[in-house]
Parts: sequence; C-alpha cells; structure tokens
Amino acid sequence: INAESWGGTVLCLHLLDVFDIMSRRLLKIAASAGAAGSAALFAFKMYRDSNAEDVDRFPELGQNTVYPDREEQIEKMKRETFDFLVIGGGATGAGVALDVASRGLSCALVEADDFSAGTSSRSTKLIHGGVRYLETAFKKLDYGQYELVDEALHERSHMMRSAPFMAHALPLMIPIYTWWEIPYMYAGVKLYDFIAGNKAHGLPPAHYVQKDVALQQFPMLKAEGLKGAIVYYDGQMNDSRMNLHLVLTSAVQNYIQGMKGAAVANYVEVINLLKENEKLIGAKVRDKLSGKVFDIKAKVVVNATGPFADTIRKMDDPTADNLIVPSAGVHIVVPDYYSPQGMGLLIPKTKDGRVLFFLPWEQNTLVGTTDAESDVTLLPKPTAEDVNFIVEESCRFLKKDAVQMRSDVRAAWSGIRPLAKDPHAAKLLRIDSKRKQEEKAAQQSGSPAEQTAVPATAKISRKHEIEVSDSGLVSVLGGKWTIYRRMAFDAVNEALKRNPSIQPTYSSRTTNLILLGTKDFTNRFPYREINFYNNEVMVHLRNNFQLSKDSASHLTQNYGLRALEVAQLGSSKNLLNPLVRMHPFIEAEVLYAVEKEYARAVTDVLARRLRLAFIDAEAAQQALPRVISIMGDALKWSRERREKERKEALLFLDTMRSPLTSA
Repeated sequence: INAESWGGTVLCLHLLDVFDIMSRRLLKIAASAGAAGSAALFAFKMYRDSNAEDVDRFPELGQNTVYPDREEQIEKMKRETFDFLVIGGGATGAGVALDVASRGLSCALVEADDFSAGTSSRSTKLIHGGVRYLETAFKKLDYGQYELVDEALHERSHMMRSAPFMAHALPLMIPIYTWWEIPYMYAGVKLYDFIAGNKAHGLPPAHYVQKDVALQQFPMLKAEGLKGAIVYYDGQMNDSRMNLHLVLTSAVQNYIQGMKGAAVANYVEVINLLKENEKLIGAKVRDKLSGKVFDIKAKVVVNATGPFADTIRKMDDPTADNLIVPSAGVHIVVPDYYSPQGMGLLIPKTKDGRVLFFLPWEQNTLVGTTDAESDVTLLPKPTAEDVNFIVEESCRFLKKDAVQMRSDVRAAWSGIRPLAKDPHAAKLLRIDSKRKQEEKAAQQSGSPAEQTAVPATAKISRKHEIEVSDSGLVSVLGGKWTIYRRMAFDAVNEALKRNPSIQPTYSSRTTNLILLGTKDFTNRFPYREINFYNNEVMVHLRNNFQLSKDSASHLTQNYGLRALEVAQLGSSKNLLNPLVRMHPFIEAEVLYAVEKEYARAVTDVLARRLRLAFIDAEAAQQALPRVISIMGDALKWSRERREKERKEALLFLDTMRSPLTSA
C-alpha cells in the first residue's frame, strides 16, 4: 500500500469531522468518498489474501469424534515424546494444539487449572475486528492498527464458520446525539464493512436508522437528544465453550485425515522446564489431582499462558524482562430486558474515552468493559469503582437511574488482558522505573526529579507477538480472542522455522475447520441446519425429550449436535430436570461435563461448562448442592472432598458478585 492511498483515506475521514452533512444523500456521498479513498487498500488486501491461506478451503472431516479420557491422556504424556508441548489451555494454547495436530504432528497440552479458567472465559464474547481500532488507525495514521482490524475480520469469518451453532451474527447499534457524528460514524462502519469484503461471511451491511426506529429496536435507549443511530454487524459466541470445543477437537485422532489427536489435560502444572545442552526438551509437571510428578518430553515447548507468560519465560531465563502488561476488564450482567435478544448497543465514547457494550447473552444482558492496570491473578475481583463506572455511564444512555441498575446486577466479574509491550511502550516503562528510583532518591535528598508519562493500558496495542528464547521457548504474547487461530498459526510456523528437523505431513489446516458438534455423521441433520437461530436439532430435543424451548435452545447453541448426547444421557439417568429455577440448564449437563468434557471441579461446571456463575452468582450458589451431588457420585468423592469443593466454589462465587451488593 502506498502513502498516497493511505493518506487519501485518512483525509476523507477527517473531512467528515469538519463538514456538517445533514441529508441522507450526502451521507451516501460521504461514505462513497471514504470507500473511494480506500480502493487501493482493497486492491492490496486482495493481492495479499491471494498469497495467504485459502479462506474458502473446508478440510474434509474423517468419521471419528472420539477422544481419550483424562487418565488415558496422562498416560500418553508419560510414555511419548512429542513434537510440541503447549503450556496453557486457553484459547491460544488450544489453537496451537489444534494447529499442530492438523499438520500431522504430535502434541501435548497441559493447563495448570481448568481449560479457559483465566482470560479466555472472561471476554466480552464478541467475534470482532474492532471498530474503535479502525478509528485509531486513521486518526493516528497507525497502519499497525489497521492490520490488526483486517486480520481480526479475516479471523471473524473463520470463527463464524467453524462453530455455526455457537458463533452467530449480532447487530450492534451506535446511538448518535449530535448531527455531525452521523456521517462520521456511518462512513466509519461502512469502511469496516469494506475492509471485511468477501470475508463478511453473510453479515448484513451497516445502515443508518432514524430516531423512532432506533427506539423501537432498542427500547431502553434514552430518547432525549437522540438524532438517529448506526447499526453494524459483528459476531458473538460463548467463549469458554468455544475454548473447550477447540481442546476437544484437537484431541480427536484422525478428525481430519492424518490428524494426530493431541494429548490434553487440565490440572497439570509445569513446575520446571527440562533442558539438554541449554536447549529445551520438555517440562517436569505435576498432576494436581493425583499429586504425581512426571516428565513430558518434546522437541518444541510453546508458552501460551496469557497473563502468566512472564512466569514461564522467567522459568526459562530468570533474567528475562517482563513483556506482559496486565489490564483488567470488568463486566456486569443485568436482566435480559436491558438489551433486546436481537440487538446489542455500543456506546462509542464514555466520559474517559472508553467504549461500552450492551450485549444480549445467555438470556441476560452483558455490559462492559473497563480497561485499567492490574496485578496478575487467576481470580481477579471487580472493584466497586469499576462497577459504579459501568452503571453510571450506562445510565447516561438508558431509561434507568443508577440506583435501579445497581440493584439489577446479577453478576460482576473481571478478566485480565495479557497486553504485550511494543518496543516504544517498553522503553517508556523502563524510563518510568528509572524515574521512580530518581523520585525516591530525590525525596531523600530534597531535590526534584524529572517526570515522565507512562502509557495507559488502553493505548497499548492488541497485536500479538511471537518471541523465541535462546533455549527455544516459543512464547505467544498479547493478541485477543478473535485472532486466536492466527496467533497459533504464527507460533507454529515460527517454531517449525527454528526447528527444521520437524517435518509436518501437512500445512496448517485450521482455516474454516469446523469443530466438534457441527457435523452429523448420521446425516440426519445437514450442516446448514446446525446454526444458532433455527435448526432441526432444537425441534428434535423438544419433541423427543420434552425439553422446554429455553433448554432446547440453550443446548443446541452451546453443544451443537452433541446436545443430542446430553439429552440422551439425561433420559437414561433421569437427569432432564432443570438444575435451578429460572435458568435453562439441566442436570444432565453436569454429568456430561464430567464424562465427556474433562470437568473435575465444581467451578469447572458452574463457571465454564455451564455459565451460571457468570450470569447469576446467587443462582449458582443455589445449584451448588445438586452439582456437588452429581459430580461427587460420578467421581466417587469422599465426604471431605465434597466439603472442600463446596468451600472452594463459595470462594470463587464471591469473586463473581457485584461489590455493590455482596456486602
């Protein structure tokens, strides 16, 4: 791309910030001007895409959907030498395992807690390119931000295809309260569509709606001062279950021809890295459930531990500088009537310059997020300040006062973004460290110290970085959920480049690879019917298992075709009853999580197999005794173990409650 075409596009968008374009006809002219200025971008993208991965390729599936149980996986780890060992069972680690397996290479994946126990279960649940990153790209002439958006839109298409029962289109409304912002926002989202191009995967184009239509489509929106709204489309999913489906799919032998099923295990922590002649050859690990310590041998070790990446990096090299900047993002959950089932809301700029989403999710409304520096912890807890910020900013745009909304908060939780420092930010942080030392010395000597600004987490790029240490540790840093597959692809490519002795049978086959639960090998349900909105599976569940509409919908949207297995298990074990009142979850899901989804702790079920803890902390506590009973019987827990699980679950649920009401 040349400077002229880039500058032309920037100029078009900045002109929109000056001219007050009032008519709809001029709106279209403005959008056309922005698109024309971006034509060169499109040509460049088409050329680049033609030389990248084939976005229309659909790998042919085999007939196997069976994967070993946890105990078999542990034994496999003990006896084999793997091509890759992946540390971390979040989205990126699961993506690496699936990529490696798809190339016909052997892989082991270990997770110290549960799959997606950290950041990967605490996202905003969007599959998106990032409209705000696109705005930053043009306002600050930052081509890196543009690349991030373009890359994420490519990956959005992949995710929408890979699990259509779970990933779905979601319209997002941007309310406009000043006339001049209408053409500005309209041109921005049209450019967003334009960059997506043929990767939009059937998402409708962005469009403008008048005030009365906006209020009809989002009834909770304040009418006073509203001029109209822009509606654009992105994707949405259930993050922890998407993560789980990646893990399970990676573990299936010959899921696609020649694929080697990965050995995967949760609750296996790395306690040391193994080296020979200063090069990594694996890791010493401990099975936290049995207490047994053993070695896993591998030719390549990948560090995909998100916010904890620096811990593994320092295990490899104690002198390594920290490269992760942890950033906390807080969300709250309120009743479904805050956001219509088929429409989300984006508040483009809060008082401090953030964005705020209102999203229909799991029959409730998800609101967030914040962006602030944080410590690294597995159980972050939202602060009263952050929850108050979300409530007060929300009430500026909704027909609710803050007192009402605070009382409606059913759950509140925090997640840690693993932002990676870019060279500029790292330099500033080193300067800041030096400044603090100077300030301390100045306080002792009485002389002033020079002051230097520190970059805010909101300004740190969401781009990912791949670092390879002298010993061969491959660390995947930064990034975001939507681009997990690309992060994994880049990490494996870099590892293979550094290790030419490892010869894959195939190139990566993860693009558009559909996950478990999408294809019915009995051919009763065609692929086109396994989608989020309407499919024959839901009808089958209602007719044959007498499930409620909400429960049938919930099962199909979270398990796909595997919902049939859940219902069959429930029928055979008399577990088709609701787990807790006012929610769609059924008791069979608890047993299925143990038998088929590697759940080994109560919080695995309440928080990540089901999302009850994230939706309604009080309801999760009400369900706790029944979950302990089902899991305890299945796993043959002692009375002491059941009590231990109860206490740990209560501690976890304490981090999921609003700090404004939990007292």
